[in-house]
Amino acid sequence: MTTSLKEIRRLRTELPNLGKEQIFVRLKPWCEARHFTCPSTSTIGRIIAGAHDKMRMIPVRLSARGKARLIKKRSVKPRRPKQYRPVKTGELIGMDAIELRMGDLRRYIITMIDEHSDYALALAVPSLNSDITSHFFSKATKLFPVAIRQVVTDNGKEFLGNFDKTLQEASIKHIWTYPYTPKMNATCERFNRTLREQFIEFNELLLFEDLNLFNQRMAEYLVLYNSKRPHKSLELMTPVDYILRESKNCNMWWTHTSPVNAKQKCHHRCETEMSCFGSENAFDRLAIYFRAFSFPNRNHENDNFLVYNLVYKAIA
Repeated sequence: MTTSLKEIRRLRTELPNLGKEQIFVRLKPWCEARHFTCPSTSTIGRIIAGAHDKMRMIPVRLSARGKARLIKKRSVKPRRPKQYRPVKTGELIGMDAIELRMGDLRRYIITMIDEHSDYALALAVPSLNSDITSHFFSKATKLFPVAIRQVVTDNGKEFLGNFDKTLQEASIKHIWTYPYTPKMNATCERFNRTLREQFIEFNELLLFEDLNLFNQRMAEYLVLYNSKRPHKSLELMTPVDYILRESKNCNMWWTHTSPVNAKQKCHHRCETEMSCFGSENAFDRLAIYFRAFSFPNRNHENDNFLVYNLVYKAIA
């Protein structure tokens, strides 16, 4: 068997990473000529799998400094299946970043939207990297009404590193689009266009002069977008109304129960601990966030203050 093992390794070296079926065809006449018992195809497979290096040949290339290095096999990124459409709020969140320039200055707006309910959030930042994107995502999830299961992004560096690590730690699946294929994240791309046409183009100068004030005003716009603006894709409902219709059992818990006792008074049997619009802290923010704009007879003197504290401060 030791001799056969050496011959298997030699064949895997001669023809790099040759499969067990092909090795069996080459090995059988070699064993017969020497009156050896030829191992079966499955045995050859177990011999290869049991080897410390799997008898695998890895090509070597020279680096820019002239040093030899092994070529690592690229990891396969999860991709979005064709024709896939989420059927629940939180099932798939699209994320992207908008870059804006004025002379030598650059500003970035990180956007995220639920592909099922169109519930969206955004934040303007002076620079962009995976740390900033990760921080935004961690804060923004507290303003999302349900648990997030999957996130789809492009292959930008801001969605790698710490951002990808944050998703892994939260057990959220990270799906990447194919390079130069924005249509795979079409819902977020469409939200970016809406945000540009309805808000950014009217406040672009402010974005470069006062980032904090820009974010405060964008937070006010996001409240209108989520709780007042009818969406064609939602049968002319708002994202908030759509989510409440989808989760009818949580409707009373959302709009009428005090934040302190909300958890105890909700009799809806949630699938996960983050269902029913999240934990108590998340509920506190969301309840006030939408109550500020849900009642027509309400005094709106403090609306801007509520919006600033509950939307911008929560994710900044």
